Amino acid sequence: MLVLLVSVKGTTVYGRTPWHDVDAVTQSRNSIKLSWKKKSVTQYRIYRASVKTNGKPGKFKKIATISGKKKSYTDKVSYKKYYEYRVDGYKKKGKKYIKKCSGKVPAKSWVADVVWGDYMPQEAKVTPKSISFDAYYSLGLEPTGCEIYRSTDGKKYKKLNVVKRKKISPGIIIEYVDKKVNKGQSYYYKLRSYRILKGKKYYGKYTSPLRMTAVNEVGQYKLRVLTPESPAVSELTVCVTSDEDNADLNITVKSVNRAVLGGFEEKDGSLFYLKEDLILSKYSYDNKTWHQAGREDIVVKPKQSIYLQFVSKKGGDFAYQVSDKQSAELTLSDVEYNNFCSLFTICPNENMAQAYLDGEKY
Repeated sequence: MLVLLVSVKGTTVYGRTPWHDVDAVTQSRNSIKLSWKKKSVTQYRIYRASVKTNGKPGKFKKIATISGKKKSYTDKVSYKKYYEYRVDGYKKKGKKYIKKCSGKVPAKSWVADVVWGDYMPQEAKVTPKSISFDAYYSLGLEPTGCEIYRSTDGKKYKKLNVVKRKKISPGIIIEYVDKKVNKGQSYYYKLRSYRILKGKKYYGKYTSPLRMTAVNEVGQYKLRVLTPESPAVSELTVCVTSDEDNADLNITVKSVNRAVLGGFEEKDGSLFYLKEDLILSKYSYDNKTWHQAGREDIVVKPKQSIYLQFVSKKGGDFAYQVSDKQSAELTLSDVEYNNFCSLFTICPNENMAQAYLDGEKY
């Protein structure tokens, strides 16, 4: 008997009619089993609707009426169909039947497709030596396994591996680590599930391709601050040098106006957060020839150094005294690192800077 990896729980139907949960299990290419907890009803009426290409069900048609003592129903279906079922429970009162409960559930009669997680590739774990990702089963017949394909140009794909189904946690089928990567190289991945039945292999659909790069997941930078600490400075100049295993850092035109110098300062036993809004005014790759920031995106390559000069957004002098502050940071938002919207944080107290994913953007 073929059993689905994860049963699908139906949606709640609100309104005057109380709801009940309905589960659907694809047992074979031609069989879908519905089940529910027993209710105090006289009969169940089971309806089915074909789901359209836009994901919405069509008109429901009654396919069966069964005893209220039953807790399941098996529907004989055709291969490669997508349905939504509705199970209504009725209580007989005199000569009439009153609807007492209702529940809906979707189901597919083909091999369950593999789908990327909602936050992939942002949640992929990348290093210069490996790329790790996970994916999930959707609705349908439990696959035997999954084929993984990889490309360096997004056009020509080669089969990288075949992974047999492995239940890691509810819904997850694959947690794959690709160790055959070259640092700095971008790769495109796509997956498809398969099921072997009576010696014949049936396939699900390919996933959309995802691009991932073998680099530092968090960009690492060495830092030198050229401006001495003072209660009043007209500008703040720093030099950052990108690690050789970093991705490109793109300081966008939008990001130059979004810099904040802040830190916690202790006064009378209490901590206060102090901040100064800054603007990235100029930049240089050699500390000799300077360019006006904000005219075009600024790209920092691996192993490259760049000088950045910040001024107060409101004009005039501002305080640069970070030695007596805890977690003093200069943060530039809306930059791009490894093609993701990121934050670039400069830490004077630690002589380092980092570029990392801006979680609020995803």
